[in-house]
Amino acid sequence: SLAAMIEQKMVDILLADAGVAAIVGTRIDPVVVRQTTAFPSVIYRRLPGGERTYSLAGRGGMTTVAIALYGWATDYTTARSLSNAIRNALDAYTSNEADGIQVASVIDGADEWIDELSAFGCGVEARLMFMEV
Repeated sequence: SLAAMIEQKMVDILLADAGVAAIVGTRIDPVVVRQTTAFPSVIYRRLPGGERTYSLAGRGGMTTVAIALYGWATDYTTARSLSNAIRNALDAYTSNEADGIQVASVIDGADEWIDELSAFGCGVEARLMFMEV
């Protein structure tokens, strides 16, 4: 189902974006920054608060998923540039009938720091809408 693939579709959007790819290549991974993570990289995770629409007839099928994406790098300037590239890639993406995915909103997230890795993370929060069957 599309629900199980929505993160992969988002990764595909980022990989296809020249601005993001120029900074990270293909280093886009789920959920956690590891000791072995190479920088710069993108880490994403699903957030609470996705919504499913309902009507009197039952579930309407339209689903919104909230995803946090972080640009990680060993210097703040690169992390911030990566975060901006992620936002620009999602801002520029428009859905089509083939995939049925719509970027509903993109907002700035928090900045993070992992002392053990000497890494800066700059966040973006995206809401993606799609028809769940």
